[in-house]
Amino acid sequence: MFSSAILIDYNSTDGSAELVRQLAPRTWKVVPSWDGEFDAENLDRQVKQWEMTRPDDWRIALTTTEFLVMPGFHERLAALDPGPRGHRVLHFHSLIAVGDDTIPLKPPSAEPLVCQRGVFVEPQRGLLLGGRSGGAFYDRFMHVGLGSNYVYTLGRHGMSGSVTKAENNAFYDGGIILKYMWTPWPETRSRKMQIGHKVSSRDRKMGAGLQHNQMINISTRAADERRAGALDGVAKYDGTGKAPTPGTGGGGEPAVPALGLLKRFFGGGEPAVPALALGLLKRWACGKGLHVNSVTTAAP
Repeated sequence: MFSSAILIDYNSTDGSAELVRQLAPRTWKVVPSWDGEFDAENLDRQVKQWEMTRPDDWRIALTTTEFLVMPGFHERLAALDPGPRGHRVLHFHSLIAVGDDTIPLKPPSAEPLVCQRGVFVEPQRGLLLGGRSGGAFYDRFMHVGLGSNYVYTLGRHGMSGSVTKAENNAFYDGGIILKYMWTPWPETRSRKMQIGHKVSSRDRKMGAGLQHNQMINISTRAADERRAGALDGVAKYDGTGKAPTPGTGGGGEPAVPALGLLKRFFGGGEPAVPALALGLLKRWACGKGLHVNSVTTAAP
């Protein structure tokens, strides 16, 4: 999907950097972080610095656990391009992927990850290890033409500067972010448990990175219990069209089919995810792979 990508490497131990070096196009590169600690404010500054090296391009900052699903990617962006004197901001909804981890994980060459782990939960809950947050923490922004007059709010979940409040609040209906926060499990358990050790002392004092800090120095069994506690009682939806499986996502309840049942996002009985985004879920066509109807995925 992307003509170029930059991976900011915080002394990675999960294999992400090596995968990029081995498998990605030559226009993708791995760069060392400014600091050894994982500091949210410094990371946001680094992201903006690297974005400014490609000032005329569409840009989006994703973590290694976030997949952008957007049909007709290049065609849509070409149609949305504001021209040399304008700018445009696309605000993507996010869904938190949580399973189904009762099904053995196959290599992605055999079946795409989003087809194997397509059960998701309501994004606005946050799922901070059992806590219930009121904000959609994992939404992301793609933008072009902003120059240097923009600032990310902490964590890059909002923007200011030349980005208006209306642009922050308007969601783009042509794509969606899948955040692989709690799945595949236990395959990603060790990755999740090691991140907290890198959180900066400043973030710890601020109470930032709670979801990472609470996973430090605990046993694998305790990690499993925290995951189950975070997902217990949370409504789960199956976007793959597969039959629901009891125990999906670690909370003990079966997932229910997604379409027509997402009613509680973004207030007052409005559809949880916009119609086109729901159409993306419907067109995953996981038995045939993700390239049906131009749907593709990427995990930069």
